[in-house]
Amino acid sequence: MLQLIILLEFILAGYIFAEKPHLDKCTKLIPKEVLFELETPNQRFSDHTINYFINLVRAITNFDMKDVIYYYFPELYTKCDKDDVQILYGGDIGINATGHFLCVFYKAENQTVYVYDSLYQKELHERQMEIINNRYPMRKYITFVEPKTKQIDNTSCGAFAIAYATTLIFGEDPYEYEMDFNGTNYSLNLRKHIRKMFECYELKHFPRNMKQTQTYTNMHFQRETDRGDL
Repeated sequence: MLQLIILLEFILAGYIFAEKPHLDKCTKLIPKEVLFELETPNQRFSDHTINYFINLVRAITNFDMKDVIYYYFPELYTKCDKDDVQILYGGDIGINATGHFLCVFYKAENQTVYVYDSLYQKELHERQMEIINNRYPMRKYITFVEPKTKQIDNTSCGAFAIAYATTLIFGEDPYEYEMDFNGTNYSLNLRKHIRKMFECYELKHFPRNMKQTQTYTNMHFQRETDRGDL
């Protein structure tokens, strides 16, 4: 019953759409709770902000990202047999529950799910595994990838999940893509960039550290030996 109430609340609030949503370009129409989370450096992202990003992706790309509230209903993650990006929640369920967001990428060519966790924890919750099994029934492997730029606080996992998803949608790999935050306050700069994407109604590359000397390959799907596989 609690899960049904939560789902109905999100539908009525306009954060879950059956079809591609229309997002307004006007800043003042961004929901106040989303603006609050974007403007507050150490504020955790809630489902509202993550789903606002997901709605944008669905509206302007061909990626069929699912609302993170579907964590409560893994069966709503329908089968996908093509390249796919998702942000998954993991953690407690209920009012005032806290958890962790991560990003996954499914590469259909080699039937592998790549997990990008800003804390690089190398583990998945039971519901996340259920989601992956429902969404990618053809998958053979799950590979945990250590992102080049990781979280160093305990509140920015949602912002990093959005950054990783954006990077992957652009065909780049967070394993190699080092972000440049122009200083030490990376949480604030991440949030500023995400807000700019919402305001401009488009996805934008997160600033890259151009001092990198590493040669970038086309995506990350050569399976490095230092990655953990399931």
